[in-house]
Amino acid sequence: LGVVGAEVVRTYSLVKAAHVRVPAGVSLEQAARDLAASPAVKYVEPNYLRKPYAVPNDPLFADMYGLHNERQTGGTLDADINAPEAWDIAVGKPSSVVAVIDTGVELTHSDLAANLVAGYDFGNDDPDPTPDYVDPDGLLVDGAEHGTHVAGTIGAVGDNGIGVVGVGWNTAVM
Repeated sequence: LGVVGAEVVRTYSLVKAAHVRVPAGVSLEQAARDLAASPAVKYVEPNYLRKPYAVPNDPLFADMYGLHNERQTGGTLDADINAPEAWDIAVGKPSSVVAVIDTGVELTHSDLAANLVAGYDFGNDDPDPTPDYVDPDGLLVDGAEHGTHVAGTIGAVGDNGIGVVGVGWNTAVM
């Protein structure tokens, strides 16, 4: 073990193995190669640290059966997109931009504002993609909030203790 300066943390005599700590500044890859080259060593494996799935602290996440189905609405257990398992790998990145072509997006929405980037309203031919909630007669337009819902599904800010979480909670939404 002196080959890489590794320190024995614990030995397992039954299987003739040792858990070693590699000194700071030595890469695990190099330490593994050096240890494996020693005639006293039969095999080398990293000591993986496991952690629970990335589960955001957004209060309505528990209701989002499409992301993580625990039969919360009586549905089929695990009939979902396995979002927590995916979030262990990635939660989106601001350099990824997803365009939402829908009824508009509420630009000041507390779960979206931080992930929104400038867009355009092709329906009204103007740079303000805010939904038009009322028609010329002053009546609420059915479905005007649909674009905000879609944008939230894609990129609502996650782990911020507010509302819901998007599939790519750090993804930019236009």
